[in-house]
Amino acid sequence: MRALLVMCALAACSKAADAPAAGSGTTPAADPVAGSSATAPTATGRPAAPAAPAAQQALLDAWTAAGMTPSAFAAATTDVGASCQAGTVAKLDVLICSYGSDADAKAAEDKGLSWVGDTTGVSRAKGSLLIVVADRHKADPNGRTINQLLHAE
Repeated sequence: MRALLVMCALAACSKAADAPAAGSGTTPAADPVAGSSATAPTATGRPAAPAAPAAQQALLDAWTAAGMTPSAFAAATTDVGASCQAGTVAKLDVLICSYGSDADAKAAEDKGLSWVGDTTGVSRAKGSLLIVVADRHKADPNGRTINQLLHAE
C-alpha cells in the first residue's frame, strides 16, 4: 500500500502545475557544497520543474515508516537542481531534488555526485526525484543506512 502511495506521489510531481515550495531558493548556511545557481537547466536544456513537496514528503514518510528519523528538510539552492531540499537522516547529509521527468532526474545523477564530493555517498534517481546521500561524518561505515534510504518504500 505504501509503495502505491509513493508511486502516485512520484507521478504527481511531474505535473508542471505544481506550485513551488514557499521559501525556495535559500541555501542552508551549514551546506558547504551548495552552489549559487537558482535555476539550473535540466538535461534537455529546459528549466527544472517547480518543487513537488508532495513527492518529497512521501519519500520522507517512507523513511519514517522504515524506522529512520529524518530531520527537518529545508529548501536548498545547489547546482544539482532548482527544486531541492536538504536535511539529515541518521547523521547522513541528504539532498532531495525534484525534476520534470524521470529522464531529467536520471541525467542529474552526476551533478549529485559532485554534491557528495570526495566522501562516501550516492546519487540515485527514483522516478522524477533525485536522492543524494553523503556520509561526511562517517556515520555509516558499512553502507547499510545508505542502502535503506535508497530502497525504502
